[in-house]
Amino acid sequence: MLKCGCIPNLKTGILALKAFFDKVRGIHEEKVSNTLHPFTVQLPVGTKFEMTDALVTQLETVVQQEVPESLSLRTSIGAGSGYMSASGPHAANLRIRLVDGHERERSTNEVVAHLRKVLSGIPDAQIWISSRGSLITRLLSRGGRQDRIEVEIRGHDLEGGQRIAERVKELVEGIEGTVNVRVSREEGKPELTVHVDRERAYMMALDLSTIADTLNTGLTGKIATRYREDGDEFDVRVRLQKMDRLSLDNVKTVSVRTGMDSTVALSNVAHIAEREGPINIDRRNQERVITVSASFSDRDFGGIAEEITDKLAAFDVPEGFVVQFAGEQEEQQEAYRNLMIVLLLAVALVYMVMASQFELLLHPFVIMLSIPFAAIGVVLILFLTGTNVSIPAYIGIIMLVGIVVNNAIVLVDYINLLRKQGMETREAILEGGRRRLRPILMTTLTTVFALMPMSLGLGTGAEMQAPMARVVVGGLTVAMVFTLFFIPTVYSLFESARAKLRSEA
Repeated sequence: MLKCGCIPNLKTGILALKAFFDKVRGIHEEKVSNTLHPFTVQLPVGTKFEMTDALVTQLETVVQQEVPESLSLRTSIGAGSGYMSASGPHAANLRIRLVDGHERERSTNEVVAHLRKVLSGIPDAQIWISSRGSLITRLLSRGGRQDRIEVEIRGHDLEGGQRIAERVKELVEGIEGTVNVRVSREEGKPELTVHVDRERAYMMALDLSTIADTLNTGLTGKIATRYREDGDEFDVRVRLQKMDRLSLDNVKTVSVRTGMDSTVALSNVAHIAEREGPINIDRRNQERVITVSASFSDRDFGGIAEEITDKLAAFDVPEGFVVQFAGEQEEQQEAYRNLMIVLLLAVALVYMVMASQFELLLHPFVIMLSIPFAAIGVVLILFLTGTNVSIPAYIGIIMLVGIVVNNAIVLVDYINLLRKQGMETREAILEGGRRRLRPILMTTLTTVFALMPMSLGLGTGAEMQAPMARVVVGGLTVAMVFTLFFIPTVYSLFESARAKLRSEA
């Protein structure tokens, strides 16, 4: 009955402890950042500056009404700011600075979510908003980059790649937790293309340079001379009147002088059409690439990445194209592979050092058994604090390899010392446990309490180091308990087995 009653009580205690950590973490997260990352407003390519400015003025009014926590608001039109933000008269960036966390009721993430809801649905406008985060967060995310989810579409055909990118964008938008989904390739910029009929041009004694120079002079203008007045010089630019160069029909009627001292309309020697030209073409490893990027909210990165990977596996990719995960997912997998190698090397080196010092292979193996039990503490502390397994947490696990064995080394070494002095194995284990209890508790508690402020994530930027500290605290605490009770038991079993083998030999 006692055993059955302890299990529910233990479960209730763990859940209560987890609720406490969640509350502490929630209070801290409200103070992590008081700056919203410059959110981008993008209108269709070709939109005039005046229309963009009018929309930005409306957005400023909305922000002032919907975000009373704002301390300052700064806007810029025409210049990109931040990762993958557009540039040109059709784009703008707004930066909002909030009051400190203790002066407002809503957290930064709540403000961002509210703004996304309020600003959604504006016709012909795309708006991406995210929180800026701490200084260390920005440094680790390449100077402010917030789009941690990236899917690359590689292929030579830009039009085909754009169609695939739109399908991938719909796929990513359909996954819960993704926000700010965008395609790196913007809409094409309107332009006129002139295809010269070389045979006709040759018959009229025209060459390409003459046609190009005539168009350049008529549409863009050419400096014919300079006007001087009172020491000042002014360029005199010659070009067609505004009414003669506004439409496609006007361009078709541009007169071109032939080599036979006559003029001919441009449409007689060239085909002129309107089209959209790419603003930029991105390449990676000499391949054209279009990137679909997104941020995430209210969900862990690993779960979203796994779901996107599963959907991409069933994605129908046309021939000549490659669709693959990139960005942080790619870097994270490479980092985990390298960290796994480092972890194995750390375990091997620790064992080799102990084997050389003990001059025996058995006792170092007994000591190394404390490492698996530290994993119990790692899993438990990650669950209680709601922390995801990240690179800082992985680094903490590697640190544990060298830390958790210290208590076992102290205990086993002292037991060996007592046995050399003539004590029996059982008596040496009991006496060693009593005499080494205080040093083990002191070393463990000093380390745990020293890492406690970091594990709570107190201070600006501390949320990046908190997983590492939490892993060490949880693993070291649980490993200490198992070191005091389990390691002596295993030591006794191994010594009994070794004595039995010696007697039989």
